Amino acid sequence: MIIRSVTPEDYKKVAEIHDKYWKGHLEIPSQAGRITEIIVEDDNGEYVTYAMMKLWAEIMMIMDQSQSQKNKIEALKLLAQAIEMTARKNNLTEYHVFTNNQSYADILMKHFGFQHMDTLVLRKILE
Repeated sequence: MIIRSVTPEDYKKVAEIHDKYWKGHLEIPSQAGRITEIIVEDDNGEYVTYAMMKLWAEIMMIMDQSQSQKNKIEALKLLAQAIEMTARKNNLTEYHVFTNNQSYADILMKHFGFQHMDTLVLRKILE
């Protein structure tokens, strides 16, 4: 097997593989925030996989739970505006929030346009 950088000629084949196996389940990612793209081919030059590494933002927030509901909502509104402006300024097309608090998730979806992702989230910490 060989691993190499993507060339402009690869995108047609990547789209064909995507449409055959992943359409409706996985979107071809936007190239905004892209760091690198990689193709792995077998020894006969056949595509095995395509991968893109891109920057993405994860929002971490530590909120004082003793604050009034009004203050917390107002803070979320201001924070949402600032985060979205910063994301757009840095050419990011999305950002993520991880929470195990369903009522907080419901507020983010109802009032701030977040979408539920029905997926398993994994991470690897580089040490």
